[in-house]
Amino acid sequence: MKKILSIAILALLFSNCNGNVKSENGKIPNKKTDTISISEKKECDIPQEIISYMSSSKEFDLLLMKDLKLLDEYVNTPLCSIYARGDFNHNGNEDVAIIVRYKGYINEAYPNYNFPFLIIFNDYKNGVKPIIIYKTGDYSDESEKTVIYDQFEEGIFSYIQKAKVCGEEVVRIVLPEKSTFYVYWNSNKSVYEFINSLDEDFCEKIKGSINSNEAKRNDDLKSLSDDFSITGTWKSKCSNENDSQFLMYDGNEGDFYMKDSKGELIAKMTTKYNAEAKSIEYLGASIINSKYQYFNWNIDIKMNTPIAVIKKGDNRKIYFEWKGFYNSKTKKIEFPKNPFNQSNNTIILYNCDY
Repeated sequence: MKKILSIAILALLFSNCNGNVKSENGKIPNKKTDTISISEKKECDIPQEIISYMSSSKEFDLLLMKDLKLLDEYVNTPLCSIYARGDFNHNGNEDVAIIVRYKGYINEAYPNYNFPFLIIFNDYKNGVKPIIIYKTGDYSDESEKTVIYDQFEEGIFSYIQKAKVCGEEVVRIVLPEKSTFYVYWNSNKSVYEFINSLDEDFCEKIKGSINSNEAKRNDDLKSLSDDFSITGTWKSKCSNENDSQFLMYDGNEGDFYMKDSKGELIAKMTTKYNAEAKSIEYLGASIINSKYQYFNWNIDIKMNTPIAVIKKGDNRKIYFEWKGFYNSKTKKIEFPKNPFNQSNNTIILYNCDY
């Protein structure tokens, strides 16, 4: 029932994006004389992958008409301005940014209020995983952490667009008659950051992040030692018996024992190292804990699916970036958090056989 209602709400929100929004009496609401017209072409068809995810989500709620009543006084067709598409993390794949209500954020002053948040789905066609955008930099100490300006009963007072700033695609957040902010991808930190368009150095920050990452990425391509071999027992801490581990044999294939934070086995699986892509690929699971059999490991997760990437290193240690398991049935990422370190997807693994 929840899924049906959510899809119905989506249809209500986006069915009239090419025309004016009508009030309950069928008349077009009066606009202020200084109404802002969004000239950029708006795409009102949210990808099916995002619709399916939002329909089943317990963390997020889609916006309703009443949420936009304040914005509607300033911006034409506001329903189309709560989401945008673009290559926001600059890797050649399409991303989606959307404003939703986030139930996971609790504000001490308003503990029962679900604030609107901007979330971004990077590379959503390869798996739907939301990134929640918080204020950063000079704004990180503010009591309200959302980048979306909200006036509670009056409604939301922000809209978003894809924009090209300093030569790079970003999410533009506009507060009519107030200011403009940008959410941009900092590739050095692999995070989105928040900046005011009035900041004197905003362009340097955006371009500096991109340019320095290009150098970093080029360095990473040459950063594995020439004699690198994946053979060995790889763990984040060799003395920790509860740690997950890769046992890689000659021929670039081996076993991955993935454990939870308490050291309990989640699954034992066969993996292989793809030397050309520098990735660890999934081949199949032979032992699966009954608690984690809520999907079919050997059907829903396809063979040769990359689950991790080796950024750089040698035969003693590697910089390991966890990707998770792409579920081809649900189009979601299973186990998105690094089993070696839940708080950081890129860590160092050590070869315990040395």
